[in-house]
Amino acid sequence: MCDTVTLEVYDKNMMEMVYFLTKKQEFMDSIDVAKSYRKNGRKVSDRTLRRWFTKLEKECFDYYPYARHESMGLQPIFVMVVNPVDEGFMQLIPYMDYITCCFDKDLKKSFLLRYQIPRDYTKKFDEFWAKAKKEELIEDYTIYYVNSPSYFCSPFHKILKSDGELDFSNYSSFDNSYFRELFENNYKNMLKPAMSAHILKNPLIVPALLEFYREHYTNRKAWASLKKRLGKNVWKYLKNRRKETDGVGYYMTQRTIRNLNTVYYKDFFNQTIVFYDPWIRKSISYFLIYKTKSVDKAPEIFEEMSKRALVQWVYPMSNHGGFVIYQITNGQMMHEVLRVLRKMDPEAETQLVLRDPTESAKYFTPAYLKMDYTLFDPETMTWQYDHEKYMKTLDSLITSRDVIRAKTKA
Repeated sequence: MCDTVTLEVYDKNMMEMVYFLTKKQEFMDSIDVAKSYRKNGRKVSDRTLRRWFTKLEKECFDYYPYARHESMGLQPIFVMVVNPVDEGFMQLIPYMDYITCCFDKDLKKSFLLRYQIPRDYTKKFDEFWAKAKKEELIEDYTIYYVNSPSYFCSPFHKILKSDGELDFSNYSSFDNSYFRELFENNYKNMLKPAMSAHILKNPLIVPALLEFYREHYTNRKAWASLKKRLGKNVWKYLKNRRKETDGVGYYMTQRTIRNLNTVYYKDFFNQTIVFYDPWIRKSISYFLIYKTKSVDKAPEIFEEMSKRALVQWVYPMSNHGGFVIYQITNGQMMHEVLRVLRKMDPEAETQLVLRDPTESAKYFTPAYLKMDYTLFDPETMTWQYDHEKYMKTLDSLITSRDVIRAKTKA
């Protein structure tokens, strides 16, 4: 079916299949999809599905179950940074896994950063940013402690036009109750950062979570990648091994990934996430900081908001009483979303943060978006966080800045 048709970037059949993936809380390859996916009641061949996945990946496609970093003893944190003097210092703490360029309310250049910080070092992390502000490396900052997100989406194939424009003319007919139920379950079962008992028994779970799923590796390639990245240290991740051979490594990697896909799935994953880079070409993407005293209304509010967006991420905040929300939509629906929120929660405090997609694109590299799992020590079961090193490096940046200022005045 559709094998002879030249695929367009926003092919409706392909987008319908992508929407199907969001409602399957398991990681599937083309063979798995072929077993259960139906188009108008008919099977779609593995060959067609492989063509779709090839096209999607060529255009930059993310499909993975979102790891609950809390289960690895990590605290998810957003930092809103206003007017940094030196952008490089934002990488000094090697736990950042997301960065986007934004405009604040005064149109000053800002960055929204996401870190996964070891739970015992959050106060040290706060000290780092307080010093950066005190020494005027940044104009201002705000820290949001959050939990792993829930993901909403509307039917991609019913919204995306062939040229990438978003058409929400039928949004009132969308049924996003499935994602509301997932949100309610995720919110009810939020984790506090703590190392999972499964990791204590098998530390190989950590690199598997942070490498295998995002890269779509086969079991054999996953083992090869881990061995290349970790060198001799890879054997420290394989507890109760009888030998140090590739056969043993491959077998233990295969068993770890199989357990993550089945019996451990709910312990380590919130839900399946999809993201397709062409979605943002003719859309508006933004963050909304939403503080509320009416948390009980949140599921209904988020379901209504999500109907007016292509995708919506919701991060519960633990230190501000509210949520950090990310949406991809168009200009008309962005205003509709804000009207919905004002009507359903009139006492809410909100802050709109617009993304700058052009400036953000330059940061979409592994250096900014991929956390270094070699910071995990499989023998002590702890994450390395060298606070003194980070602060000394910050001091050196301050000194360099002062020298330049002095020369400029002279």
